[in-house]
Amino acid sequence: MNSREELIESFKRILWLEKEMKDNYSSYRNAMQDEILLSVISEIEADEARHINMAEGILSILKR
Repeated sequence: MNSREELIESFKRILWLEKEMKDNYSSYRNAMQDEILLSVISEIEADEARHINMAEGILSILKR
């Protein structure tokens, strides 16, 4: 990364991707019946939510 702006753009892409993944896992969960798989997907969704929070936090710091 050569500049703060490039870093910000990178984290915007990361944030977009994390949100997309969370949405995808949510749609998978809605299509599943197996309780074990539902539990696993819920854990993955929670990880994605944490990733979203981290990316948002980093973006907030970078934009100061």
